[in-house]
Amino acid sequence: MSRKVNTSALAGSIRLDESIPRLAGRLEPGEIAIIEFPDLDRSSALALLSRRPVAVLNAASSTTGRRPSLGAQLLVDGGITLVDDLGSDLMTLTEGDQVRIQGGDVYRGEELIASGQRRDSAELHQAQASGRERLGPAVESFARTAGLTWESESEQYLHGEGVPPVPALSGRTVVVVTPGLTSIRQLRRLKAFCNDFSAYFIAVGEGANSLKSVGRKPDLILGDISNLPEPMLTRGTPLVLLERPDGQVTGGDRANVLTLKFMRMVTSAAPADAAVLLADANGADQIVLVGDDEGIEGFLEKTGSEVTAGFFIQLRSEAKLVSAPAVQRLYRPGVRTWQLVLMLIAALLVMVAAVLFTPWGQSLGWGLYDWVQGWWPWAGDPNVTAAYFGS
Repeated sequence: MSRKVNTSALAGSIRLDESIPRLAGRLEPGEIAIIEFPDLDRSSALALLSRRPVAVLNAASSTTGRRPSLGAQLLVDGGITLVDDLGSDLMTLTEGDQVRIQGGDVYRGEELIASGQRRDSAELHQAQASGRERLGPAVESFARTAGLTWESESEQYLHGEGVPPVPALSGRTVVVVTPGLTSIRQLRRLKAFCNDFSAYFIAVGEGANSLKSVGRKPDLILGDISNLPEPMLTRGTPLVLLERPDGQVTGGDRANVLTLKFMRMVTSAAPADAAVLLADANGADQIVLVGDDEGIEGFLEKTGSEVTAGFFIQLRSEAKLVSAPAVQRLYRPGVRTWQLVLMLIAALLVMVAAVLFTPWGQSLGWGLYDWVQGWWPWAGDPNVTAAYFGS
């Protein structure tokens, strides 16, 4: 059976990196991203999407069907051309090469480098439906690893062991901001809420850029800082870097190069979940999660340790944790003091104007006029008198 191919051509300069976070940090709008990433996950896709490449070329399959993977759908729905299954020949390209995409074929000049499958939204929706049928094994895997995770990390989830102290979080409304365009849209809609509650902003990695886009600054940055601009890191904002059980500190090299002070948090949780745990363990009053509306498929597409850690953290924090869309639906801004004052002044002006147009009001006005005549020099001006009280 032949497949329908979109024949419109795209061209641009390529960026290539084994690490999607590093690639996203160097990617410029209008360039072409080269990756080799089977079952592209949601967070990786969001990192690419935020850079607005003209296309993403994957040497592997972005959705193998073994399990739900949301990345491909996010890219295509975001208007990014995605070509899959291009094979290892794609990785022979050199960064900076100019390539042309014709349907599912990739050319350097007139040389055909690789052929793959150009994805469309309808096909990916069908693949997602098939992937949901395979959720069972993912859930079974989660159940098997949950017990092991609890044995090794239960003290952290129960008592906050290993969570650095941040006294400024106590009693605050904390807004955890993850990277991506969704975060920017949600932050704009939450402007009144954040102002009314004097929100404390925790930026998860490049979520700091999302805050900057809406004119705000992070109060604390957590997670990978590798792709954040130097001025944002050197202004003294508190930093919390995640240390994995194997001792690797994500973003530690960048912090050392810039001689930045930072706190360590040893956890196997994903960065957004770690931010929720940090806020909860330090006594936050309520926690709003911005941008990370992943659903069950996104939850289960995390790595084994991340999915179980995330489950326990959200279970611990359920009384405080709420999503940004829920806040948008439920929160109604209150009337501010200055608004009440303006309303009262406007009402008084209307009442005074109405009274002055009655016979009694004009009589009162003449009485007041006689009283102030000796005080203000314009009181005897006949033009002023006629304008205010009639001839």
